[in-house]
Amino acid sequence: MTRVTERLPLIAFAIGLAAFVAMALLAASNDTFAGDLWAARQLQSIESAIVATPLDWTEDLAQSPLVMIVAGLAALAFLLAKRGEAAVLMVGTQVASAVVPVLKVAIERPRPSPDLVSVSSAPADFSFPSGHSFSAMLTFGMLLYLVSVHVRPAVPRAALQAACVWVVVATGVERVYAGHHWPSDVLGGFLAGGLFLALFVWLHASHVLGRLRGRAGRQEAAVPALRGGTGSA
Repeated sequence: MTRVTERLPLIAFAIGLAAFVAMALLAASNDTFAGDLWAARQLQSIESAIVATPLDWTEDLAQSPLVMIVAGLAALAFLLAKRGEAAVLMVGTQVASAVVPVLKVAIERPRPSPDLVSVSSAPADFSFPSGHSFSAMLTFGMLLYLVSVHVRPAVPRAALQAACVWVVVATGVERVYAGHHWPSDVLGGFLAGGLFLALFVWLHASHVLGRLRGRAGRQEAAVPALRGGTGSA
């Protein structure tokens, strides 16, 4: 039972990777998935500045240069707190700029057509996966994880966690609301970003666990030494 439990993260990662590969293959041969058009039109039918403005402002946090500023400030905070995650956080935010364009060109899914949904200033590149959704999931997912690990006071921790979740969710909603992506593009971006996020969390957790085990081993080794010293005295 213990071995099965230990393998669950690996099994979950493999399932997520297989799901993304399947989505990518389908997106390469299908401009939309079942439900994409209906969901996009339902969302766009909500015509309200109260909805559009916060979504637009939040979406800016998931694109350059604001995402780099947010990541830089967070990395600086961890650096000042003498945490080793600062460099990893900055490197992680660069992953999107290298991975997403390659995926887009390989899959070549067209953006939503103005004939089907309302489109505002459509980008010129391909659609799957959503780069903003990928970046939001990876960057703010890492922040959510690190805040959960390192921030002890309950109120600031909960506030920061809620802010990270809001940015991720609102970014995905805004991409569909603006007509820049289909819901399946956003889901693909979340899934791809989540895979990289899971890898980051696993590496970090393994590193922390290794340090704790090393510290426990040193403490256990020190106990007999102390006892031997007491007996000889």
